[in-house]
Amino acid sequence: MTVVYVHGVPDTATVWDPLRSLLADHDDLAVRLPGFGTDSPAAFTATRFAYMNWLIGELDAIGEPVDLVGHDQGSVIAQGVIVTRPDLVRSWVLGGGVCADDYLWHPQARVWQTAELGEASRDQLLALDPAARVQVLEAVGVPPGRADEVATGIDRRMLDHILPLYRSEPFFGDWAFTAGTAYPPGLVLWGRDDPFQSASFGRSAADIAAADYLELDCGHWWQIERPEEVAAALTGHWNRAAATSADARTTS
Repeated sequence: MTVVYVHGVPDTATVWDPLRSLLADHDDLAVRLPGFGTDSPAAFTATRFAYMNWLIGELDAIGEPVDLVGHDQGSVIAQGVIVTRPDLVRSWVLGGGVCADDYLWHPQARVWQTAELGEASRDQLLALDPAARVQVLEAVGVPPGRADEVATGIDRRMLDHILPLYRSEPFFGDWAFTAGTAYPPGLVLWGRDDPFQSASFGRSAADIAAADYLELDCGHWWQIERPEEVAAALTGHWNRAAATSADARTTS
């Protein structure tokens, strides 16, 4: 079974490296979202729907249901896949971002969602020297060891994809989980001190989807801040999902 990791903003696929090193016995793929360290397909609009459809294409190409793991915007995009194409997913893990109809976006997201203000914020960030950019990232909670790499990876291409992504998300309750719907086995991971979306949203999503929930003593980047705890949680989750799949085959 293939594990597929989906990173968030303003990260790239390397955000998963510490966790992947602890789970090296699993077949896995850390996708690179279009525009984040890689070019995007022709005519790619960079909306949440474009990213969801792109991820559906990546999962379709694998040829079997995957264990899907998303963080931040990668979690939001993964949730869109889970509610739209659950047949592509054997199990799922979301964290640091879930869809809800009553979520008020954090201040930087609201800037990116606003015409002219978003472009001005983009240009201001690009104008900073590397050290100043690291300071900005650390101030919003990026772990110090990670902030250097994130600062290096931010470029005009990435920011020009971030703006339309956030502008497609003032409302994303259409991707929220629905009570009474049967979803693949799920796990929601959340940092207790996440500054962008409170843990209450993660708990609520887990409750509605009948998923497991684990709250960690960390901030937003749980795969960087608590890799050993997360690796143990994922291993247990995947083992339970495998047992559920085996039981389903036996009774069918």
